[in-house]
Amino acid sequence: LPIYDYLLRATLTEFLDQLDPARFVRVHRSHAVNLDRVVEIEPLDGGDARVTLQGGSVVPVSRRYRDALGRQA
Repeated sequence: LPIYDYLLRATLTEFLDQLDPARFVRVHRSHAVNLDRVVEIEPLDGGDARVTLQGGSVVPVSRRYRDALGRQA
């Protein structure tokens, strides 16, 4: 059988609306994280931060979304 890839065009907001808000939170204009995978939240100068996830990925956190991350974590 052939394998097909399907391109899904949706905004991050639309995508997050389909996920459990208790587990997934937007942390940046272009990034959301699964709170179950967050290892560390590191504050940076200027109010921004960065999140380290299991597996070593690092995701930026903008100050606009930092408070939401703190309430969820």
